[in-house]
Amino acid sequence: MKRADFTGDAKQTAFVAQYAAQWSEGVGYGFDRTTFPNGAMKVVAAERGRVWVQMAVRKDHLNVYGTLHGGVIGTLIDNVTSFAIVTHANLTSNFDKTTSVELSIGYLKAANPGDILDIFAYAPKVGRTLAFTSCDIFVKDAIVAQGRHTKFVLTPTPGGLAQDIEDRKKKEGISGKL
Repeated sequence: MKRADFTGDAKQTAFVAQYAAQWSEGVGYGFDRTTFPNGAMKVVAAERGRVWVQMAVRKDHLNVYGTLHGGVIGTLIDNVTSFAIVTHANLTSNFDKTTSVELSIGYLKAANPGDILDIFAYAPKVGRTLAFTSCDIFVKDAIVAQGRHTKFVLTPTPGGLAQDIEDRKKKEGISGKL
């Protein structure tokens, strides 16, 4: 399998990059937050139904064997497929929140500290309540992992993800960045 680089659409790429920045501020309290701080992932390109993200493998991403931890791969697939889903939102917050229904991963090759991951997520079918996605993760032209991910699409909220983050910060007495 060869990776499928693409240039994407400039407006869609900017929209997904903005969503990813909001997401990185508002993700959970533990694993997501420490593993993917703002700026850890770079949205290279996006267009309807697909996203290309890059991320460097850091020391804190490693397992006991010194290679990229499977849990990090699973979390990347979970999160970057969400980015692909929002490309169906026509540059609005229509698909601002999703939750996993099913996730399967094939681990094909190890990735090492300093490797640059090219993460390609695809969302060919996004319905009213379910989104069907897949993801390929490469280091150069070598495939590291493949995933299939079905997500439940929650009803959009006024103000989208950004408003949800602000509401959560107020509720929990947090000011500034989480």
